[in-house]
Amino acid sequence: MMGKRVILLLASAVAVASCGGSDSFSLSEAEQGWHFQGQHCLGCHNVDLKPSRHLLMAGTVFKSPNVENPKDLSASCKARLFVQLLNEKYEVVYDSRDFYDRNSAGYLGSGNIFILRRLLSDITPYGGYYVRVIDSEGNSLAQSQSLHSFSGIHNYDPRRNPADPLNRFSCNACHRYPDPQGGAPGFIYPQMNANLCK
Repeated sequence: MMGKRVILLLASAVAVASCGGSDSFSLSEAEQGWHFQGQHCLGCHNVDLKPSRHLLMAGTVFKSPNVENPKDLSASCKARLFVQLLNEKYEVVYDSRDFYDRNSAGYLGSGNIFILRRLLSDITPYGGYYVRVIDSEGNSLAQSQSLHSFSGIHNYDPRRNPADPLNRFSCNACHRYPDPQGGAPGFIYPQMNANLCK
């Protein structure tokens, strides 16, 4: 009996850690804990999972920049979130709503922001982008104060040096707590409209 439970738990972990799925797929509060929110997203998705689940960029939005236990789902933002990249004039260049797959169960996770690599294979190198987190209605929750560079995706190995300041594809590599990297304030959190995360 114990062996069957272990197999069932492992099967559940694999299923929940993946991003694919159907509209009817939903994650319980307990199951979402298997999704490793706050961890290095590309280090798992782009190494252990099949190409249809690879991510161009991804991260987790929490209610606070200094969450002690990222596995505590009450600490992550509960809204359906998207990410935008803006040029230095604050004009939207990329909007993850334009690369949305309604069959991706990743949107059911807690606090996820991501772009599936099969829907957008690369980000055009540029002087830098401001990064903005929005909800499905376009309400802003957070925006970077500094420009983020995205370059070298074709040569990017997510297992090596994920916090390389030229490869900002895995947000949680720098936006983490207690040891944020590259000037990040800690986890990504709502600097405005925090009520949308409840």
